[in-house]
Amino acid sequence: MQKKIISFCIISLIVIYITPVFASEGHHSSAKICHLDKHEDKDTDEEIHDMFEIGAQVRLRGDFVKNQNLGDFSFTPDTEDDQILSRTRLNLSFKPEEQISGYLQGQFYSRDNHSDYSKANLYQAYLEFSGFKDIPFSLRVGRQELCYGSAFFLGANDFYDGLNWDGVKVKIEPRDNLWVDLIAARYVKLNKNTSDDEPALYGVYSSYKLLDDMDIDLYFFYHKGGF
Repeated sequence: MQKKIISFCIISLIVIYITPVFASEGHHSSAKICHLDKHEDKDTDEEIHDMFEIGAQVRLRGDFVKNQNLGDFSFTPDTEDDQILSRTRLNLSFKPEEQISGYLQGQFYSRDNHSDYSKANLYQAYLEFSGFKDIPFSLRVGRQELCYGSAFFLGANDFYDGLNWDGVKVKIEPRDNLWVDLIAARYVKLNKNTSDDEPALYGVYSSYKLLDDMDIDLYFFYHKGGF
């Protein structure tokens, strides 16, 4: 196990070293992209520059334990176990119009040891309509994360390969201190890279800021099928 820990630390240091170098070359997570002919006019250059943005996230984690089985996290005396988890996400966001924006995000996730699981999938892909004058609502359609409160009830399962939904979310903000989300979505099975009619989730989540340091959240959900 000591050799595996040392190897993992070396790999982690390499990743930490490469990341700022890669970013300094203009490929960092918030880099804007623009592919134009040199003879394009400057106004078109600026418009396209503001329209697209690329990003990336790399996560590498090593677990090295004694007296535990990482397959089911059970207590197993006089044993050693280890696993390497990695998750890489690349995304492209675009905003062709003031009221229209989009987001595409691909993911590659792997877990080496018990399952030797690896999978590439389309993690998020949605269009969002918002910013309408005098209309306090936004509409998001497509594959997306849903995360509320402490994320214990409904979150993104960010500890592992994530949790997302194919569906529709409408956010209504009638006041600065009040917002309401209306949700109709289907659970995405990441191992199959698809969603079925069930399991499904329907409901409403609202939050009211009573004081500067006090919020009141009210919500009701109905889930169809087991998940």
